[in-house]
Amino acid sequence: MGPIDVQGAASIGAGGIQCLRVFLLPPSAEELEQRLRGRGTDAEDVIERRLRVAREELARQNEFDLCVINDDPQRAADEIAAAAAG
Repeated sequence: MGPIDVQGAASIGAGGIQCLRVFLLPPSAEELEQRLRGRGTDAEDVIERRLRVAREELARQNEFDLCVINDDPQRAADEIAAAAAG
């Protein structure tokens, strides 16, 4: 299964499906904003909405089995793989 949003993860958890729910965190709020703005693909209102949604979702990270800071893709992947392996 691919990535799902916070609401989807909550549904899976409530449904009793056996899985490892991973929350990928940005290194910081500032880095997240820089990444969104650096893409140069979204209008200001879209960026502001995405930042607002991100803040709401970050408040729910404690609902996940594992939280991983996405500052280095290989390290993050290794951390997830290690947790999945048990």
